[in-house]
Amino acid sequence: MIVVRAAAVAFLLGLFLQSTDGSVFITVSSLPGRKVELNWALNDTVDTVSLHLNDPEGIEDSEALVNVTISDYPNGYYKTDIEFNPEPFPGGWSYEDDGNEETEDGEESSRSFCLYWIAAVSDGQIMEKNCLGIEPAWMSEYRAELRRLTLPKLFLPGTHNSGCDKMKLGRVRRGSKIDSFVLTQDQSIWNQLVYGIRFLDLRIGYYTQVKEKEDLRFWINHDLLGVQPLIPVLRDIKRFAESSPEEVIVLDFHRFPVGFKRKTAAAIHRDLVSLIGWELGDLILPRPKNASELTLEDIWKTKQRIVISYNNENSVRETPWLWDPVIQKWGNKQTPSDLEKFLNDSFKDIMPKNRLWAAMAELTPTPLDFLNDSSLRSMADSVNRLLSFWFEENEEWTSNANIVATDFFLGNNLVQRAIEENLRRAKELD
Repeated sequence: MIVVRAAAVAFLLGLFLQSTDGSVFITVSSLPGRKVELNWALNDTVDTVSLHLNDPEGIEDSEALVNVTISDYPNGYYKTDIEFNPEPFPGGWSYEDDGNEETEDGEESSRSFCLYWIAAVSDGQIMEKNCLGIEPAWMSEYRAELRRLTLPKLFLPGTHNSGCDKMKLGRVRRGSKIDSFVLTQDQSIWNQLVYGIRFLDLRIGYYTQVKEKEDLRFWINHDLLGVQPLIPVLRDIKRFAESSPEEVIVLDFHRFPVGFKRKTAAAIHRDLVSLIGWELGDLILPRPKNASELTLEDIWKTKQRIVISYNNENSVRETPWLWDPVIQKWGNKQTPSDLEKFLNDSFKDIMPKNRLWAAMAELTPTPLDFLNDSSLRSMADSVNRLLSFWFEENEEWTSNANIVATDFFLGNNLVQRAIEENLRRAKELD
């Protein structure tokens, strides 16, 4: 999920997009325990894949942690016993750090960092390699290449129900049945952004019973359940945007499931919009007349980096810095095969050139799933790995994608896929 910069764009477009031996990548299991997973689509000349802590071709110790004979695993997948626990992040990107430490030569470390490496080996020779890591500044790192792309022409990796990574105030016991159908992510908003996510899907609840603490009126919800207060999340987003100042982030306030259906809904929306404006301030990018003409280079000429899309027509009309809501293509599918068909149809649709749209690439539970031995984690586990290969096999998906949002996003490699595709699109403009 990291783009390895070795001669930068040449490496990406050559090693990953025009490889003759196939592809290898690392994911993290969506199931509890978060085990490191090895994935590959290789030809018959490769006999093993291996997992490393360092570049297998580097000068540092790169002894394999795991070696897998690929003929023993014809599905191109192996789940290791190694728990994914990379924090603290390198480069000062852990939440407890300042978000951007200096290297020995005095330069800020706004770049990608590998956490684990995978190699495809044939007769002792490395044929392919890749790594999973953090991408806190991928737009900045490839600024020269991406500058002419507009937001509707970008491929932005995103998350579904982005703020549902932990329950606050003990509302639901962690590990409970309800918990297993509420939490859609296992990484905080800060971590999501550090890993390279640039689209956040937020659903907001308003709670009038909380009167003594005004900052607890607005919550990030999963449907009818409040998950965590909104303000701390907005402050984490602001902190990241200030730490990595060339990354453009889209916040989609997509639904308002609790507290907005009263006669006072208009006033509550105004309060929420005012709160967003207060917290994010000068970082908010105003709505342009035509989003299809606003390039990253245009955005970088300002200090405004955060797009606020808002799914309330009156609020958008009243507020010049609110964007139209992101068009979310949601299939309400319960099986991988049905989701694949829905996504295939979605990527064939012709979308408005000046609007942002998102393919919501996650499975949706039914009441029956709640009664059975199922969970959002198990549903994500059944589809995330497939998503990675679907995008690799379907050029139409990759070339038409604008935003793709998933649950437990480390279970797929769409951050890396998006960066590669953005570089390919940029190259087409040359």
